Amino acid sequence: MSGEVVKGNVAVGQQLFRKLEALQKSVEQRDALLRSIGEAMQKSVRKRFDTSTGPDGQKWTPLRKKTIQRKHGENKATPLIDHGNLMGSIRYQIAGDTAFVGTNDKRAAAHQFGWTLKIPAQTRTQTVKFGTKGKTKGRFVKKSNTAKHVVEKTFTFTISAHEVSLPARPFLGLSEADKKTILALVREHVAAAVEKGGDINLSPTA
Repeated sequence: MSGEVVKGNVAVGQQLFRKLEALQKSVEQRDALLRSIGEAMQKSVRKRFDTSTGPDGQKWTPLRKKTIQRKHGENKATPLIDHGNLMGSIRYQIAGDTAFVGTNDKRAAAHQFGWTLKIPAQTRTQTVKFGTKGKTKGRFVKKSNTAKHVVEKTFTFTISAHEVSLPARPFLGLSEADKKTILALVREHVAAAVEKGGDINLSPTA
């Protein structure tokens, strides 16, 4: 009896192997799975803009008060959301046996990895005009003003070296939840493909 069970299990395993091998070679089935994964990951990445959370579960660096004051709209305090262009640019693409999720937005890399611009010290000169009498006395006037009481003066000033930085706010990448989603989609896809291929005979064979 035990010999029959072993033979039966071997037969079932061979059937599964053949069906999985056929599934692997099927471009149509493969692309369907990759599309499912791509759509799920695209949705996951876009959701991070709503929660201001990276794939590692860490919250993004909040915006500075000056930045919030400069922005407009209901999302002005939410990082990476102004008009929604960056979030809306997230797309998935299938190439061979790989699903890619990304963006063609030129700002993406700076936000994903952070960015620092080092500005060297600069000396600048600026010429201004101001009045010496009447309502304009001691006040700056337009350069086009050629009145006799208007004088011109040139100032020289130095801007010290400084840095302008943008903190990293990663939005691309796989979270632990993403990995579980992908695994579930693979299992679901394989199970459906095997079932579609026909029932497997589970009866022991002689």
